[in-house]
Amino acid sequence: KQIDHYICLNENQIQLLTNIGFDKSKITKKYNFVPDVAGDIKAIKTTGLPERYVVFYGRIGEEKGIRLLMQIWEELPDIPLVVMGGGPLEGEFKHWAEQYDNIYFLGYTQHDKCLSIVKGGEFVVFPSIWYEGCSMVEIEAESLGKGLIATDLGFSAEAIENKVNGYKIKPGDVNGFKQKIEELWRSPKECEELGMYARRDYESKYMPEDNYKQLMYIYEDLRR
Repeated sequence: KQIDHYICLNENQIQLLTNIGFDKSKITKKYNFVPDVAGDIKAIKTTGLPERYVVFYGRIGEEKGIRLLMQIWEELPDIPLVVMGGGPLEGEFKHWAEQYDNIYFLGYTQHDKCLSIVKGGEFVVFPSIWYEGCSMVEIEAESLGKGLIATDLGFSAEAIENKVNGYKIKPGDVNGFKQKIEELWRSPKECEELGMYARRDYESKYMPEDNYKQLMYIYEDLRR
């Protein structure tokens, strides 16, 4: 009760706090941000990767929907998936991936190289099963001009607009993910259009300069 102001990352967080009695007038929403690397990062052709592929990158943990991702791709034998990251399920995922010719698990990948591989992909899939606060992966993907297929939950629920910068799928809906991935994979033109609008979304919400101004306004407002 002695705290003057709270910063939340999404509407879901604000709702959770107000539902348990927090004063809404003390809460401001401010998204995370990532540096604009689009001009510096080039899509690179990596030895051993196919010409076209879908990307998942981030923590290889249950909360990120890794087991859901595995279930989805067991139904997608003809669509290449590139996965980058490390985490508690890394061993399990690596063992699973070795059984499929269309799964390319690169493990932990140096950040610039990771973003270059993301930029070379068609779109990013993000089947997280928990309430993301303000996913840096999703913001980075948008900064690189990549559309998203993500779980309709937490931050993703407000960050993604269907048919504009990506698609939202009901939590745990393996078939829903599968169908939308197949549809988008068959339409490179739509992939490009989603990516264009994703980039515009990044420019309007998640750039460092704008976030700095928002944060300074919050601080200055408390001094008045």
